[in-house]
Amino acid sequence: MCLGTSSRESMSSILVRFEELEERLFDKRLADLRREIQHIENTRLPEEAESPLILELTSSSAFPTATLVLSSKDYDENLRFFATELDKEMERLQFVARVDMLGTSDPEMIVDIDMERLTGLGLSPAVIARTIQAQFKDIAAGSLNIQDQQWLISIKGSSDDPEHLANLPIQGISHQVLLGDIAKIYLSQTRLTSKALYQNHPAIIFSVFKKDHVNTLQMIDDLRSFIHEKNRLSSVTGINITLLDDSTSLTRKAIKIMQNNALIGLSLVLLVTWFFLGSRIAFFTTIGIPFTLAGTFWVLNSLGQSINNAILLGV
Repeated sequence: MCLGTSSRESMSSILVRFEELEERLFDKRLADLRREIQHIENTRLPEEAESPLILELTSSSAFPTATLVLSSKDYDENLRFFATELDKEMERLQFVARVDMLGTSDPEMIVDIDMERLTGLGLSPAVIARTIQAQFKDIAAGSLNIQDQQWLISIKGSSDDPEHLANLPIQGISHQVLLGDIAKIYLSQTRLTSKALYQNHPAIIFSVFKKDHVNTLQMIDDLRSFIHEKNRLSSVTGINITLLDDSTSLTRKAIKIMQNNALIGLSLVLLVTWFFLGSRIAFFTTIGIPFTLAGTFWVLNSLGQSINNAILLGV
């Protein structure tokens, strides 16, 4: 196992590369690594730090299998809403390992404090921050047993409704004062760190990564059906989804070339053997070719090999 690290302002990344291991041993090492990262998060990282994002990179998930573009006439809340929903739906697809979005911003709640009223109450902005931290969060509320299943219960404290936040009472004063009495609260968006355009229209790009042992060709076909279903309402929603790029174009071309070459070769073998050796030998010689190819793919499948351009060229 070897390590590689890089750091910049407000962010650090660690690349852990494993040597070739048995699957069970690799899973054990990966679980140990996750526990160690969680321990460091709980004991060493500051409370303000975000939870570490752990990504497992394999030959299947190192590069995106497909790239989708979600485009609209304007970059507004409608586009951001559909992008968030599309991201959730694609994450639930069986063949998708993860989805990365580019060109969108996260929503944020703005609390614009009236400093004169805050000073008049003898309070500081730190009190407001503690009030929000203490009450505007999710709380675990135990578990509930239903038949043979156990369900975890939590009280959802976070909300994207400004009125919910405005109705929180401020802590640290004798009489009740609501947060909305001394501050204007409204929804906004974080500043865009990247911007995408598609055909001169605002767009959001999705990079789709497949799971291991997933048939890439079948995945792209299913993804096309998924996009077609979503675009049926594009005239109403004003949102259009386009499959911009997929990694199967070269593979499909190689398969087509292999099929054409196999057909030509089969015909030539049949004609030559028929002419020189007679119909009986020609028949048995020719019919052996499809069985040879089938046996080749069976052996490759037994060895856990995938069909790629190098294998197709060899065939």
